Parts: sequence; C-alpha cells; structure tokens
Amino acid sequence: MVKPKILDTFSTIKASIFLLIKNPKLFLPKLIVAVLYGVGILLSVNLVNRAVGFTQIPREQLVFDELQSFLVSALLLFVLTVLTYFVDLFFSGLYPFLVEQSKNGKVSFFKAFVQTKPKLYALFVSGILVWLLLMLVSFIEAGIILFFNLSWEGAVISFVITFAFIFLFYFLFPIIVFKKENLGEIFKKTFISSFSNKKTVFIYSLISFSVSIIKYSVAFYSSSPQMLVLFWGLVLLTAIVYSIHAVVNQLLYVSVSKKGK
Repeated sequence: MVKPKILDTFSTIKASIFLLIKNPKLFLPKLIVAVLYGVGILLSVNLVNRAVGFTQIPREQLVFDELQSFLVSALLLFVLTVLTYFVDLFFSGLYPFLVEQSKNGKVSFFKAFVQTKPKLYALFVSGILVWLLLMLVSFIEAGIILFFNLSWEGAVISFVITFAFIFLFYFLFPIIVFKKENLGEIFKKTFISSFSNKKTVFIYSLISFSVSIIKYSVAFYSSSPQMLVLFWGLVLLTAIVYSIHAVVNQLLYVSVSKKGK
C-alpha cells in the first residue's frame, strides 16, 4: 500500500459528518457502546474508591460482607467489560459496510450483518488477540510501576501504550472485513497502513483518545450531581466523536486503498 501524497483531514471529517447527518442511524451503535462503557467506567471508579477505603481500615476491622460485595461487584464489572468489548467489536465490523451503504443510499443494519457474518470469526479472534496483547503489556507495565513505586510516570507510560495500540490497529476492522488474508497478513497490513499514513492516523487517533481521557478524568469526580451530568454529557460527546471516527476510518481506508493501487 503506497503512502498517499495528501490526505485532507478536514474534508474527510466534513464528509463523515455529512454522511452521519444524512443517515442518523449511524450514531446508534456507538451510542449504545458509549453508554455501556460509561456504566463500566462509573463502576470501576466506585471499585477503586472502595479499594482505597479498604487500605485505610485495619485488617481486623474489615467486614466479610463488604469484601464479598466488593468481589461480586468486581465480577459484574468484568462481565460487563467483556460483553461491552464484544458488542463494540461486532459494531466495528458492521461500520465499513454501513458507511458504504450510506454513500449509496439507505442504511440497513440487517444487510450489514449479513455482509459481516462471514468475517465475524476473524473479527472476534483479532479482537481477542489485541485484548490479550494489551493485557499482557498492561501487566508488565503494572509490575514495573509497582517495582519502582512510580506514580505519574506510570500514568504517562499507560497513556502512551494505549495510544500506541489505537494508532497501530487503526485500519484493523476495514482490512478484516474487506480482505481475505489470514490473521497474520491482516495484522501486517494494518501496521503497514498505519505507518504509511502516520501523520493522518496520528491526528485521528489523538482526537478520539483525548475525548476518552477527559471522560475518564471526570468520572473520578462524578460523586457530585453536577459532575455526573458532565460525565454523561461527555459520554454523549464520546458517542458522537467515535461515530465520526468510525465513518472517517472507512472513508480514509477507501482513500488509502485507491491511492495504493
């Protein structure tokens, strides 16, 4: 895939917004995912605050029922996180076809599902591999942070690693649904496409990543009604940004593919 000479960032965003306004149903998948992730974030923040509270209580004063409730909540959060991740994967697989439909006329989720169905196995396996790789890196990173007793340095490392994953796998879903290679070739083409268009991919990745970071930051102060309202406002903004991002992803991939021929 050859690096295109010019990729007009703003014209692609403009075209994406036009398609979304023309077909508002394109907002729905990311809105569902954003709400699910929003609930998960609030639950995770609650668990973190409870865990911090446990560290401030003498061990002999800990109540078994409180610990049991904490573990049950942690298990529910894990189930919700896994469910949300696979729902997100499923919708991400639909978007390339939904965007192509929106360019030609009416959007049909059922038709997109039928088109995506043969690719669901590769989609989910790829998603699992990415998640396992991210978890592995996160565990190594957590070990380094604990060993060296770092604080803000660890947070910076975490952000950099997360952003690197967003950047590297930017074209993963369009390549999965439109190419017939094995998983190894799919990942290879994904990396090559991202690096071949690194400036443009960096900008688009940074926009969506920044919105998520702001949302996570506000979540830690969501105990007050005002901040909770602000948090859910950011969840809605995240849904809008990620909807635009999903459409941009497909339009950009088509542009890159044509220039690479």
